[in-house]
Amino acid sequence: MYWLEYYEPRIKINYNAAYGSGCGVGQKLRAAGVAAGDESWGNLQINLDSAGDKMYDFAAECLTRIGHQNYNLSQWLVKANDYLDAMGEPEPFTMDTLINAMLTATPEQITYFIGLVDAYRLTIWNEPFNAEFYAAIARGFER
Repeated sequence: MYWLEYYEPRIKINYNAAYGSGCGVGQKLRAAGVAAGDESWGNLQINLDSAGDKMYDFAAECLTRIGHQNYNLSQWLVKANDYLDAMGEPEPFTMDTLINAMLTATPEQITYFIGLVDAYRLTIWNEPFNAEFYAAIARGFER
């Protein structure tokens, strides 16, 4: 799954950066609270300014399309891919598969199938007839 292999690490990096910035906001606000309690006004200003900077980083990293939503999407794709891999290789579609499906189909399914075939036939009804093409198909059925 090329998309996932290419983008998932990048999305995770952006998500982790946003998470780190969000945690940085919390740390700086706590440090500001300690500085306020100690009446260390210089440290309070430094920590509040730093918390503001971290908050801008957080907004840029997390609240954009490249942040949290894409990371969650990538995790869903990983799980969906794992689920499909666990199902194994599908059975090949053969003429026997088609015949058996038609023999076990309900009357409603058969009606729907014939309706689709007839609708397709109508779309090509007025198209020019390519005699060489259809002759080649017919030759493929020669015994």
